[in-house]
Amino acid sequence: MSVRITEANLRYKFNEDDLIMVMWTTFCREDRYRNGSWMMSGNIFSALHDYSEEFVRKYADPKGYLIRDLAVITQTTAFLKTLPATSITMASVPYDHQQDTSDTSVKEILELYKDTVLSTPPCLFELEMNGQWENGHEYLDPKEMFRDYHPNPLRYYNYLKKLGLPLSGKSLNYAQKSTEDLHRIRTRAELELSFSEIKHSKVRPIL
Repeated sequence: MSVRITEANLRYKFNEDDLIMVMWTTFCREDRYRNGSWMMSGNIFSALHDYSEEFVRKYADPKGYLIRDLAVITQTTAFLKTLPATSITMASVPYDHQQDTSDTSVKEILELYKDTVLSTPPCLFELEMNGQWENGHEYLDPKEMFRDYHPNPLRYYNYLKKLGLPLSGKSLNYAQKSTEDLHRIRTRAELELSFSEIKHSKVRPIL
């Protein structure tokens, strides 16, 4: 995310008319740019289709991801404040997610970055999802079942409303229709067709 925000500003020069909204995803990720696109495998401990058990055993450490990501979040938040645009940063999960909170060194890390932790609004996982991820949506992609655990659009709408953001009736209608479409869709091809206005948006993609 920090890479894309930096690149977007260099490409488009954010100004006072822009609104930048960032939701930090879960920790313990190994996103990499490879062969012309970003490989976003999700949580390293459940992404064994991209990373071997040996790699995870040798290199993955939840505490290390906490150190890395809190530094990135702090730096990016500070950068956003230097821009003329309005910016809002949010979190999908609490900062101690997947951490051993009885570990004193974890507590020390969270204390070190307490300004970042305290300045972040209540996270989606707790405020809207009540501490439980839903089963997600299943799609045939193309011959295997793919399960997407991201909350549906209506969940995101509810979360933003709970944070006090002024959302319109048009936003509610879009969230409701999109959620209905997701429940109806059964294949990845149908998903891309139903949301083709996003896929074919005129907004220039960030590399």
